[in-house]
Amino acid sequence: MEKLPIENAHLEYKKASSSVPRDCWETVSAFANTDGGVIILGVTETKK
Repeated sequence: MEKLPIENAHLEYKKASSSVPRDCWETVSAFANTDGGVIILGVTETKK
């Protein structure tokens, strides 16, 4: 498995199996009101 970059102010991972998750829209709004960013669907970040 390839390591992905850690989430930050411009990168967000969202678990999505069949549709866009509801909490995704909060991130879309935050990115739209700042410098923008990237949302990657279908990936879950593991916490250490």
